Amino acid sequence: MSDISPFLGADYALQEAIFTVLIDDATLTDMLGGLKVFDHVPEGTAFPYIAFSNLTSRDGSTATERAIECRLTLNIWSEELGKRQVLSIMQRVRTLLHDRDIALSEHTLVNLREEFSDIAQLRNRKTFRGLIRFRAFIEQ
Repeated sequence: MSDISPFLGADYALQEAIFTVLIDDATLTDMLGGLKVFDHVPEGTAFPYIAFSNLTSRDGSTATERAIECRLTLNIWSEELGKRQVLSIMQRVRTLLHDRDIALSEHTLVNLREEFSDIAQLRNRKTFRGLIRFRAFIEQ
């Protein structure tokens, strides 16, 4: 058995915990116009919504502690004119996740911090995509 095998589910446990935090927040649900946080966005979903994007993991163990480092990206999609709606939703996501103590199943979240954010207008000139990436450090 590999020494890293207990961490095979740590990245997914992180995504599940973040999903739960986001859908349990009434303010965010109001901002999105419903429970619109997705791993896979159903066809025809109305804007705005949040979609999980990239999830990368790497061994973060030290000589004495077994750990994994994850980077998780969320995309915020909007068709409201301008960046205001995307910025407001991104700020709410930061408030809910950055430096928060979030319980993970079978793992310990040491820290969760925003690492990067970006907002871009798509070529159709009516859709905005906000991107916010978090870095998590998880121990067994």
